[in-house]
Amino acid sequence: DESCPFTLKQAFERAEKPEKLFVGIVQQNCNHDCMTGTGWGNTRRWVAGNPDIDCAMEFCSHPNTKAYCDNSQIRIFRLEETQAYGPFFSRFLNSKLWRGETFYVQIDAHTEFRQNWDTSLVRQMKSTPSYPFSVISNYPPSGSPKMERYWGANTALFEGLPSALCGCRFENAGGKHKTVRLIQTSRRLSRSGHSDASIPQKSAFVAAGFFIAHGSIVDNVPFDPFMPYLFMGEEIALSVRFWTSGYDIYAPSVNVFRHEYVRKEGPKFWESVAMIFSNPGIHNALTDLIIPRVQILLGFDVGAAGRDAVVPQSVVTMSENYSVGSKRSVSDFVSTTGIHLNRLQQVSPAWCTHPGSV
Repeated sequence: DESCPFTLKQAFERAEKPEKLFVGIVQQNCNHDCMTGTGWGNTRRWVAGNPDIDCAMEFCSHPNTKAYCDNSQIRIFRLEETQAYGPFFSRFLNSKLWRGETFYVQIDAHTEFRQNWDTSLVRQMKSTPSYPFSVISNYPPSGSPKMERYWGANTALFEGLPSALCGCRFENAGGKHKTVRLIQTSRRLSRSGHSDASIPQKSAFVAAGFFIAHGSIVDNVPFDPFMPYLFMGEEIALSVRFWTSGYDIYAPSVNVFRHEYVRKEGPKFWESVAMIFSNPGIHNALTDLIIPRVQILLGFDVGAAGRDAVVPQSVVTMSENYSVGSKRSVSDFVSTTGIHLNRLQQVSPAWCTHPGSV
């Protein structure tokens, strides 16, 4: 990801306490004979490209940032592009770079930061009623770490209430199975006055591109290494596993990240998979094969036999070790978040879209 060095630089430059920041990177680079994507939609083309930049080496080569590397604040796991098994597996590897830090933040390598983002997130976390069993997450607004614009710590009052993840929809996973896509929701506080805009309000779902949790979540809800090649499905899996393990989900009271979304000039994961297998349809086929491992977590589209009916059975290898939690039930998660499994539909709950109304 060519934005990774910019993301790393901003993370430290805009942290109020950079000495307490430790970053783990899972890098999946092409180092020779590289291809990349350009254009969008009907103009999208797969063309010859340059080798990818090594994020840590680029960051550590600058005098202003080298000290963080010398202090062992950068940890990196390097993979070749041909070894890239998708976001799910990358998150698992990244969790192995955690060394007991108090907080665990998951973001993508193309993220822009607000000034003092670190202390803002800590304050937000500690203000949640369920702390330390809290997860704060949403889809951040659009932005880019390559932009040098100032994003002040005190400008949030003029930006409105951050969005939440209150909705989802069921869609085709690439074949005969279904998956779940989350939906960003604008929200407003109830006029009843039961909610405080300075405190994160509960949300329904967790985004993969940004969440913060207490570090204990890495041990309490270990990341599943057996979901290669999946892109859509990661977020509903995180949501149901975190919630049933006793972690309440919140949207931030202040956005501290912006996310670079489209990125027209660069390869997409599914394009790399198609290239590696020399098969343009292989990513959809792999998704359809593996998605039942996500479905059994929520209990939809797999039949009464559940995991025993999954074919091949290798798809559910060790799934009992990466299943839902025991603090709360899946049925309670489904009803609380407005999901109707019999119809494969969801209605965004009012408690999420209008905090304080219920």
